[in-house]
Amino acid sequence: MAGSLQRWLLNEQRFTADVAHELRTPVMGLMTSAELLPDGEVTDLVRDRVRVRVLRTLVECLLEISRLDAAAVVCLPERARRG
Repeated sequence: MAGSLQRWLLNEQRFTADVAHELRTPVMGLMTSAELLPDGEVTDLVRDRVRVRVLRTLVECLLEISRLDAAAVVCLPERARRG
């Protein structure tokens, strides 16, 4: 059972990392493309920065989770960081 749980956790970690990686490039492309559009009502809808910013933040959070899962970064308690 422990082996099965370990495999499940590894699959979840890989999935998180893959999703974050696959979404990052299109989101950045969307943000860049929206900035190049001429001004207008339709462009304002596409450039709705709040929504694009939220999507970008979600992708960055997924990347951070995948880094933590892979132990690529270490999360320290707030007091330890102030040192």
